[in-house]
Amino acid sequence: MGGMRPSPFALDLKNARRTTLLFFLAVFLTFAPMMLLGIRVREPTSWTTIGLWMFISGGCGVLWAISGSIMPRLFPVAIAAQAVAAWSIAKPPLEILRLDPQGFAPLGLIAMFSIATGYACFVRFLNTQGARAIGLWTEMDLAKRIHAHLVPPVRVRFGVFDVAGRSQASGAMGGDLVDGVMHSDGTLEVLIADVSGHGVRAGVVMAMIKSLLAAERERTADGSSPLPLIESLESLNRVLSDLAEPGMFATMAIARVARNGAVQYALAGHPPIFLRRADRTMESLEIGSMPLAVVRNVEFEIGSATMRPGDVLALYSDGLVEVNTGPRGAGPQIGMKGIEMAIAGLPNDSADGQLAALFAAIKARSTDPEPLDDQSALLLRFAATPGG
Repeated sequence: MGGMRPSPFALDLKNARRTTLLFFLAVFLTFAPMMLLGIRVREPTSWTTIGLWMFISGGCGVLWAISGSIMPRLFPVAIAAQAVAAWSIAKPPLEILRLDPQGFAPLGLIAMFSIATGYACFVRFLNTQGARAIGLWTEMDLAKRIHAHLVPPVRVRFGVFDVAGRSQASGAMGGDLVDGVMHSDGTLEVLIADVSGHGVRAGVVMAMIKSLLAAERERTADGSSPLPLIESLESLNRVLSDLAEPGMFATMAIARVARNGAVQYALAGHPPIFLRRADRTMESLEIGSMPLAVVRNVEFEIGSATMRPGDVLALYSDGLVEVNTGPRGAGPQIGMKGIEMAIAGLPNDSADGQLAALFAAIKARSTDPEPLDDQSALLLRFAATPGG
């Protein structure tokens, strides 16, 4: 489907990128003296007049740059503005713009030709190397939109279950998956998966995991109940081992919670799940197995626990655990203890409110200028009453 060509330039000056403003500043300064280089004027000439003409000349240059990069419909405006400005040098409409030109300066004309040629080369560069950069920018933007589609924020309520989760990618596309689904028998399944590496390669594997999980959920044991958790994980691991690139693997924390609060969970090379009780005491669910796609045939271990009204089940990725808290982003890290304390201190709020508080607490302690790894978390709150 056709459309306007994406551009890295931004006209919203309030939110414009620094490089965008720098580009237009460079164009302005390049063209500011252009209209004064080729003429001789009487002495003395007011500095105010010179400044105004430099502003007009630089503004015409910026108008040419805008019409040539993001708004082609402004070409007639740029041509008209340049023509009016050139005509006004000889016959200015305002006395304050009067230069009284007395002829042309050969060196000035040469300088004008040199600047114009240099600018033409600059535009040529933008049309070649710049086009590649724009293509890369477009691909990254597409990857970001794909990631947002594959891993949308989770904000749902299933009866007495209040669930909230989100993933913040460290790049255009992340390798974390956050998901929650209600099975036909009323069992709620929540999970976080973390693919090794970063960027598009990790994102592709993450997309495969999501697709395979969706396919597994279509298979049922008796037409109504989902496959046993251990059988579902082993099948996922076998298929992923066959599809993933050598050296690629994924960790996963997954839990199934029945309506009565009975919990089944598994950890495939993933940090432990935390269970925060209503009285804020913490339990660590740590039974674990190998990551997915490392070995084709793995016997996963399944653990069990029980949730009661007011309890919160917390799943998270190691991107939160490895956040630096030292000077200049260089260790020590928040670590498992820091995550546990942050979860224990969450307010008695909805799952969405608790999730926002968790990310805020992590960010307040972080000294990393930008996230070094994908950061994901999912909270499942067992409410006393449906929607409560």
